[in-house]
Amino acid sequence: VSLRATAKIDRSMIPHPVRELELGIPDLTTLAQGQTLIGRRNTKQANRWLPDTMSTGLSLAVQSDDGPLGTVWFFDRRARVPDERETTVLESIAAQIASVLERVVLLEESSQQYRMQRDLQSASDSHV
Repeated sequence: VSLRATAKIDRSMIPHPVRELELGIPDLTTLAQGQTLIGRRNTKQANRWLPDTMSTGLSLAVQSDDGPLGTVWFFDRRARVPDERETTVLESIAAQIASVLERVVLLEESSQQYRMQRDLQSASDSHV
């Protein structure tokens, strides 16, 4: 599996970077089923969901133990279905993304709790 990532891309190049979950969109299907595969040849909606230069899009659920966090999309210029090994690698990446997001939330909560304890201690010291 050869993975390439783009660190800097014009936001206008990303189809629907922010969207509400509505019936019938691929993200909702992904959250319900775990993954969604879209190809230009097999889907009329592909033009809405695939970047102009891509022929295939695979959406995978990013899930924590508490439930879904969102979706992550992987695109391919070729019109093809990812094999089982490729899908397993991409699912592993989605799981790692979920793990990082969970850690970020825990660090933020820990930071807020520390600030509250510090403020309470400061208030207690000023009343003495």
